[in-house]
Amino acid sequence: MKKRMLKKLGIFSIAAFALALMGQVAYAQSAIDVNVRLPRTGSVNTHGVMKTNKDNDADFNVTRMGWGGSGIDWWLMYKGIRCTGVGNFNKTGFYKVYYNIDGRLYQGSVLYATIKTDANTWHACDIEGQIYP
Repeated sequence: MKKRMLKKLGIFSIAAFALALMGQVAYAQSAIDVNVRLPRTGSVNTHGVMKTNKDNDADFNVTRMGWGGSGIDWWLMYKGIRCTGVGNFNKTGFYKVYYNIDGRLYQGSVLYATIKTDANTWHACDIEGQIYP
């Protein structure tokens, strides 16, 4: 009797562990892959990804700029409405923007980024990196 009980307990434990692992995989943070040529004027919208975390900020890991020193503005959008502040950068590195309201409210929603050259930049610019909403 004890052996059967221990066996059931072992199977239950393994099943619970497997479900926990699947949950971790299902909620791995997704990223917006950015590889764009920004026009001299105007903006570019990226593809959308689901926000899987509850963070109140989004991160942009800029890995390449085609014209160093160019000023670049960026922000996140939800259903055509800006949902973060406007971030700005002029070199590679990590940059943050903060959600206008509680970032937890966007968890499970598809967000995309808008990226453009800033008011002081009057030429096209290539940008590569990842945005983690």
